[in-house]
Amino acid sequence: MREGYLSHREKTTIFEGESVLNLPTLTNQQILHYTEEFQKMARQIKIEKEQKGDFDFLLKFAEAEVITGGDDYVKIASEIISGEERLVIFAHPESRITYSLELPEKARLYCGISLSPYVWSEEKGSGVHFEITLNDNGSERMLFSRYIDPKNRVKDQKWHDIEVDLSSYPPGQKQLKFITTTKGKDNQFCWAVWSHPYLVSKRGG
Repeated sequence: MREGYLSHREKTTIFEGESVLNLPTLTNQQILHYTEEFQKMARQIKIEKEQKGDFDFLLKFAEAEVITGGDDYVKIASEIISGEERLVIFAHPESRITYSLELPEKARLYCGISLSPYVWSEEKGSGVHFEITLNDNGSERMLFSRYIDPKNRVKDQKWHDIEVDLSSYPPGQKQLKFITTTKGKDNQFCWAVWSHPYLVSKRGG
């Protein structure tokens, strides 16, 4: 503060592209760039250490096709809910994240869903619909659909862990799509997250 390195700027959202620091040796853009690069490297190391299942969606995130409404609306992040920190795919609606993959035999999909506690206030948008679909040879089927609204329902203020049985689908090339949507309602401050999705094969089980 004495040297003037701390500005009076305040970040009111995670999407603001400006640092609160004034440094004589680094520009604002450099601070943001190096911070982002450090966070990416640290999370990648953690993802590799915590790799799960036969197909880890966090590990394969760079290969996914992402359709969303903003440059920073879908990304790898971490979230703490009820004291438990998890690696997540941050997916601000409207977002669609599509993975092309080889579905293993007798597969099951595991992940968690929630909204960031930073937006658990009634005035901050609406709840979010989480959907997972599977495309098999051009036929798309709904595997999972759930609406949660921790802004207005206390029971939703937690991690919601889910398990989706894919054993009825034959192994082979498929597309899995993770969708977050408000279905036309206000999507401001709807900071939806998918916690560490992964597939496992139940061969012989």
